[in-house]
Amino acid sequence: MSEPFDIERAILGTEEILCRELDLEPVALAPDLARAEGSLRGNPVVIQTKTYVGPHIRFARFATITGEKNLGFCIGNALCLSRPERPLPIFGADLVALSEDAAMIAADLSPVVPPGSERDAQLKPLAEVRARHPAFPSGGELPSFCVPWFSPFALFTRVDSSARVAAFAAYADFPRAFVAIARRAEGEPSAMSPSEVSAAQASYLAAHRDDDKGLRMLARLFGTSFSARYISGVLFPENID
Repeated sequence: MSEPFDIERAILGTEEILCRELDLEPVALAPDLARAEGSLRGNPVVIQTKTYVGPHIRFARFATITGEKNLGFCIGNALCLSRPERPLPIFGADLVALSEDAAMIAADLSPVVPPGSERDAQLKPLAEVRARHPAFPSGGELPSFCVPWFSPFALFTRVDSSARVAAFAAYADFPRAFVAIARRAEGEPSAMSPSEVSAAQASYLAAHRDDDKGLRMLARLFGTSFSARYISGVLFPENID
């Protein structure tokens, strides 16, 4: 049997890179939101979440849902939003082990800067690293709420074990590119005001809360009460500051 997809390790690697390179500090969550237990087809599953802030990051969140290894089930999700004074793209990732031999990977640096030369220059580090990787199979039809947010360099794929190493290598470039973009942005002027950046981030979060049908699974796994609090307070929060 081929080596299974290690979603937990990928999310942990993302967390470590962003915390180290962007000087992130942990923010304590309520214990029942930081860790909760549920069930999938009668088998126990656990959701664990960590959140951070930093000098230039207003909110970073890393979450995993794991079950017993024989389930072949694991989900990882990451989100990183810049402070409004610095209009960095929104780092978002959704990694899903569909079985021991198949996974879905969706990752992007979604620009908040309008189309034009500033956006093109900002996303150049991502464009360069994406060009180094082969094309991967499509992840299927892109959900309509994602379309306005996906950059031309997004990774959205469903792969089997034969492409596991290459796909995760391609994913690993996203947090690195985000760090590179953040560093290049230091001292760089932007045409966007902080209020415009905040509005763009709020729109991104609302699109996920309101239109991501995949989030319905949280209610099935952990109950409707937890799901409602978690989605609006932690996963894609209504209020950040």
